[in-house]
Amino acid sequence: MKNNNYIFSKNLINEYIKIGVKYAFVSPGSRNTPLLLALCDQKKIKVLSIIDERVSGFMALGAAKSLKFPVLVVTTSGSAVANLFPSIVESFMSSVPIIYITADRPKKLINTGSNQTIYQEKIFGKYVLNFFDVSIENHIKNTQSIKLAKESLSISLNKKGPVHINIHFDKPLYVKNRLNLIHNKPTDNFIPKTEKNNIISSFPNFSIFKKPLIVCTDDKDIIIIKKLEKYKIPIFMECIGSRFTLKSKNIISNYEFILKNKSINPDLIIRFGKKPISNALNSFLKENRNKIYLVSEKIFNDDSKNIINLSNEQFFNEFCKQKFNFDIKWFSEISIYQNIIEKKILKYFSDPIEHEGYILNRIISKIPDSSNIFIGNSSPIRDLDQFTFNISKKFNIYSNRGASGIDGLISSSIGIALTSNDNNFTIIGDMSFYYDVSSLINNSLVKNLTIIVINNMGGHIFDRLEGISTESQYIKYWLNPINYKIRDIAKSFNCDYIKLKYNNLNDLDFLNESFKGIRIVEVIIESKNHHLENDKICKGIKKELI
Repeated sequence: MKNNNYIFSKNLINEYIKIGVKYAFVSPGSRNTPLLLALCDQKKIKVLSIIDERVSGFMALGAAKSLKFPVLVVTTSGSAVANLFPSIVESFMSSVPIIYITADRPKKLINTGSNQTIYQEKIFGKYVLNFFDVSIENHIKNTQSIKLAKESLSISLNKKGPVHINIHFDKPLYVKNRLNLIHNKPTDNFIPKTEKNNIISSFPNFSIFKKPLIVCTDDKDIIIIKKLEKYKIPIFMECIGSRFTLKSKNIISNYEFILKNKSINPDLIIRFGKKPISNALNSFLKENRNKIYLVSEKIFNDDSKNIINLSNEQFFNEFCKQKFNFDIKWFSEISIYQNIIEKKILKYFSDPIEHEGYILNRIISKIPDSSNIFIGNSSPIRDLDQFTFNISKKFNIYSNRGASGIDGLISSSIGIALTSNDNNFTIIGDMSFYYDVSSLINNSLVKNLTIIVINNMGGHIFDRLEGISTESQYIKYWLNPINYKIRDIAKSFNCDYIKLKYNNLNDLDFLNESFKGIRIVEVIIESKNHHLENDKICKGIKKELI
């Protein structure tokens, strides 16, 4: 798969150039990297980067109307695709030729719980003239991309309407020194292997295991913690679980640093909830798939080897009947790692540091007890997961992790605030804020909501993608700094506004003050070296763990 993604994309774009396409409307993403690179590496199609896929689709609609010729719309996978639907409906109903190219996860990941993986096949139904589903997991011939470009453009232009091309890209997505590739010789023939679930018919005998591990992403997991208090079992507890609800010696919060720096080998893994946020933890689970038992009432979108089709309560009714002889040294080892990592992170964060993990850590420590916290996707939820600890604050943590998109996050948090008399907080990035800014028009309906915007000037989650930070001349297609001031936006919607920087986060007592309506707190991140700080912290932790 080393070069196939880019070669196919390059050939496809080159063919569209030959048959007259002049414009491409693209939106930043990870999975569509091969398509973006292919567009960047040519000069004849004008590429416009638009942060909002819904807007991108309608801008393409206007351009295609004016040109009376198809234009390209290119998006990443997941909910980004769904945001194209309004413009596709209009394109179909008004007979405007547009070619929509969406990136997708490889087919082997569909219905496995893999992050940002949804059902994209024929997602637009009758509102597209034709649907092409392309997998680059197998050997791709040069003629296939040529045929695809010609056929899709012909249908869109002659029948006058939208055509949808859905391309499954497997990793790696980024290709270095790609301009030296021979474009008609893809490499690495690969056939995906599918794994089936095993639904457990009788309750397993867990007493035979010595080194159990619990992985918990379930937001209703208080019963899990309480039932396991008497057992020495480490619980890898995700930030959207009960990490901030109940203090427990069993809870391990900084597991990502453990997995990146130490080799651990449990003989049993019991999972509660959906697939985790952490890539490191997901990789670990994949490597240990045969040891996993997922406890779930609803069997949906997961590839665990064994599934116990019970509620948490039903599971523990059976589990607690068994007698165990778990290895105390196993639990002690993981607990020691957690203590070392927590102390090291606190040492790094003892002085202000321009790092999003530090900012999330400080904010969480100051938000009043029993608050509702809606955490945004992309950087915020990853930094919250990686750089915060188990504390007892009885927070209710909310997130949109079904498809993990950045659309509608303010709207969702407003919905929570409308139905709650508690303190309500939202923590999102600047891209997510701009994406859903029109929802602020509902300010007068909200009892109280504090929206904390971590403004790193344009979505620097993409700096963390392999190779993208080195593409200095093309980085503008991934990063989208917005010229509009958040302060001015707050004023226009009659929202209160507070501006902070990383070095004045010690005084956050105002978060406890009562108010009515929506309050926007902007935290400015000017440094673009987040990944370097992460490397520094990780190296320091590694030294401590040796």
